[in-house]
Formats: sequence, C-alpha cells, structure tokens
Amino acid sequence: MSQPSGTPATSDPEQLRRQTERIRSELAETVDALAAKADVKSRAKDKIAQTREQAQQKVNALGERAREHPATAQAGEVAAQAKEQATVAAAQAREKAAVAAAQAREQAAVAATQARKLSGQAREGARRNPVPVVVGGVAVVTGVLLALRLRRARRADRSGR
Repeated sequence: MSQPSGTPATSDPEQLRRQTERIRSELAETVDALAAKADVKSRAKDKIAQTREQAQQKVNALGERAREHPATAQAGEVAAQAKEQATVAAAQAREKAAVAAAQAREQAAVAATQARKLSGQAREGARRNPVPVVVGGVAVVTGVLLALRLRRARRADRSGR
C-alpha cells in the first residue's frame, strides 16, 4: 500500500512520527505561501516600497548626471519652468472657459425667459383677435397649394404633355 506522497506504508511508530512531521512542515510551507499570495495589503506595501526604491535610484542617477553635465541640468530646469508655465496657462484657460460657460448659461436663461414671455404674448394676442392668425394660416395653405400646382405644371411640361 502507498501513501499519497508516494512513500510505502509502515507500522513503525517512530517512522510514522517523522513522516507526520515532514508532512506538517510541507503543509505549513504551502499554507504560508498561500497566505502571502492572499495578503493583498502587504503585497501592495511591498510593491510601493519597491517602486519608491526604484524612483529614488532614478533620482540619484539623474542627480549624478546633472553634476556631471551642467548643461543637462539647465535644460532640465528650463523644461521644469516650461511645464510650470504650461500648467498655469492651462489653469487660466480652464478658468476662462468656466466663466464663459457661466455667461452662456446666463444668456441662455435670459433668452429662454424672453421667448416664453413673447410666446405668451402671441398666444394672448391670438386669443383676443384670432382673425390675423386665421388669415395667416389661409395664406400659408394657399402658398403651399400654389407651389404644388406649379411643380405639377413644370413636370407636365418636361414630360411633354
């Protein structure tokens, strides 16, 4: 008969104890490995520490290069100044856009209020005196009918009737 680990079964108590201790040890290592993989918080801390160390190494290397090549350091300063100016310009542009948007919203609200007022006045005028509205409607219908009749006449002329 064989054990799951591939070792033959034995009835010797001492050998069974050693085998049990070995299996416990292997199991403890497996559990520790699984726990380490499952511990997201400590893995994240390790990754942060590793990233911080890499960043520090890069800073040190750049500092060394700047000491070796002063022109490169000056170019870096100029680039930093340009970046700062671009950041300020972008902030100013965002602020101006926000002001323009607020003004546009305010003007749209005023225009909407005026349109509602004018439409209300037009409705009230039509209620008081509906004759101009009816005459206007008749004029529109007459114009549409005349346009359709002219179109038919032109088509008839083209087709040779």
